[in-house]
Amino acid sequence: MIGIQILIAIACFVLSMIAFKQNVDLQGSIRDVGFGLLSSILILLISNAYESRAFIKIWFQSWLKPSKPVRISMAYFFRIRVNGKYLLIDSHRRPGSGYQPVGGVYKYLPNETSTLFNSLGIEDINGIPIDVDSKNDLRCIVKKRKHLPKFIRWFNSKKDRETDPWREFYEELVASGILPHNKFPYLQYVHCGCNYEGIKDPDFFTYDEFLYADIFELKPDGPEQLGALIALDPPQSDQIIFATHDEIQNGRTVTGKVILPQTKKILT
Repeated sequence: MIGIQILIAIACFVLSMIAFKQNVDLQGSIRDVGFGLLSSILILLISNAYESRAFIKIWFQSWLKPSKPVRISMAYFFRIRVNGKYLLIDSHRRPGSGYQPVGGVYKYLPNETSTLFNSLGIEDINGIPIDVDSKNDLRCIVKKRKHLPKFIRWFNSKKDRETDPWREFYEELVASGILPHNKFPYLQYVHCGCNYEGIKDPDFFTYDEFLYADIFELKPDGPEQLGALIALDPPQSDQIIFATHDEIQNGRTVTGKVILPQTKKILT
């Protein structure tokens, strides 16, 4: 936005010069430059508005019902493709309920964020027991949704929060013994984008929901990592499955395994 402000200032300065120039040809040239700058600014503003349309929608929803609470979940998922199929894992929060991508909820630093979170009215979700695994999860309640845009801006700044998706990958696939530690001492991945559609009606909870997910695609580093992933198919336990694009869209494999709805996020 600073760049836009500078362009606007330059355009206004150029156009103002027209009034002080008596030379008609020079006046016309300055006018053309000024209008050219204003056209560029308009295009840039339209482009920024289009790219920020999801945030604009959230801002509008937040101020439409400013005092209503909203449940937030800020997560990330891995897209892991092997031979045209996607690696999914049994939900660790609700074992046996279905399969989803490897990943989980981001964590925050409690001491560093305490002042900000108190000012935004952020609190833990009642009814969900907090254990070692779920402590400091970015799964909580914003008591007044008018504060949600400011929370999202803090999240996007990446300040005082987890930014690397390695932790959940390690806990779910390496520490569990599904993948060998000696072949996965580190990861290579690309960020494919983020998935959120604004504030939605509740699913399991009584509050409206804002569900966010970063999508990362695993890029195996060399034949050893790729070979270890290929060796998982067919799976040796019920901890994981491999599902096709169509099975994920249908929410069930041809063998009847349930695939949880959030899994569709890795397809886009």
